[in-house]
Amino acid sequence: MQHIRDKYQNQDSAVFRFDLPPAQRTMFFHQELALLTGSPNPYALASTGGTLTAEAMHDEAMQAVLEKLDALLKGTENT
Repeated sequence: MQHIRDKYQNQDSAVFRFDLPPAQRTMFFHQELALLTGSPNPYALASTGGTLTAEAMHDEAMQAVLEKLDALLKGTENT
């Protein structure tokens, strides 16, 4: 983790990424830290509202199942 900090946050480090703008260094820092530790990545899927929690994913999946069952039941009632 220290290497990641040195690369993106410690300007005195030999591995510091001077070639990146500050916002990109911050984004890369959070992404690499998330990959290493398994912590949430605030930049993952940001354009679609971010990552979902397990509960939110479950709720969306259940809603999709209920909608599909409803459509199937309506389709069989007409035949």
